[in-house]
Amino acid sequence: MRRRIFHIFVLLSSLSAPALARADQVMWADMGWAEIRAGNAFAMTAPPGTVYRELGGEDIFTGEFAHPDFKIAFEYGLWAKNLDGLKSGYVRERAVFDGRPAIIVSGPGNGKFDCQDHLVAAYVKDVGAGVLAPISLQIHGCTKDAREIPIIKRMFRSLRFGRLKFPEQ
Repeated sequence: MRRRIFHIFVLLSSLSAPALARADQVMWADMGWAEIRAGNAFAMTAPPGTVYRELGGEDIFTGEFAHPDFKIAFEYGLWAKNLDGLKSGYVRERAVFDGRPAIIVSGPGNGKFDCQDHLVAAYVKDVGAGVLAPISLQIHGCTKDAREIPIIKRMFRSLRFGRLKFPEQ
């Protein structure tokens, strides 16, 4: 019995983080999830029915991922807003997105980011070098159904950053 447990431990410990990430991607692909790109800035996996569209932005790249059960919007650039205004009444957790430290905040919408019901937001301070300062990502999701919160968090955790420049106009 001990030998069997030891072999299982060795097998599991031999799996690298990239191998585990690929296994996770395969699992979500089996559920119909697919990668959706936000221009050249980043990509994430999303459930079927999620549609991306770029929004206007003068000095920052903005867009949204719309799904019948939630909406996710983002700011990507030098001036992406941090989440310092979401402290009291919100749950904060540390995360890592594509090897970069991040913060996830969740709680009541209370009108933050035009969200009235349930809010999940994330911030990555440094996703790449900008001309004046590091490029940041602030992304937030709103949903009427609290059962969608883990799905939105899962999408955030799947973030992968690409060529770090604004998409071609």
